[in-house]
Amino acid sequence: MTPQAPQQRGHPITDSIAGLLLCIAAPAAHAACLWGRPALADEFAQSTVVVAQVRTARNVQDDPDDPAGISATLYRLAVRERLRGTPPRGLELRSDNTSSRFPMERGPRYLLFVQTARDGTHYVDACGHSGTLPQASEALTQARQLARKRP
Repeated sequence: MTPQAPQQRGHPITDSIAGLLLCIAAPAAHAACLWGRPALADEFAQSTVVVAQVRTARNVQDDPDDPAGISATLYRLAVRERLRGTPPRGLELRSDNTSSRFPMERGPRYLLFVQTARDGTHYVDACGHSGTLPQASEALTQARQLARKRP
């Protein structure tokens, strides 16, 4: 019987730092959801909830660290259905050019749980239940049920 070499294990702190670095270096196409996905009812209660389509999209080009200089994309939306709250006329969402961006395209309809930042900017939590339809149809069904329950 041949003796086996003992397995080497890293230090817990070193392993944690390596894991964190892997998360930071992960492809930007996936949101960094450090706190997980919120419960749909909670997200509904804290959002203006709409079904909308993108009318226009334009890049904000003011980031010297990005190769294309893009810091965010601004989406002007056409609201097709209002489930909760009163969206402003000419609703515009900002999607920062980070791992938490929520990219959208012209054409498809989206279920959107719209948040408002302190500065009045509207955005979508990429870790939440917003998404294209029909992929988000189950969340839309639940949001409509919650909307009917509200006084």
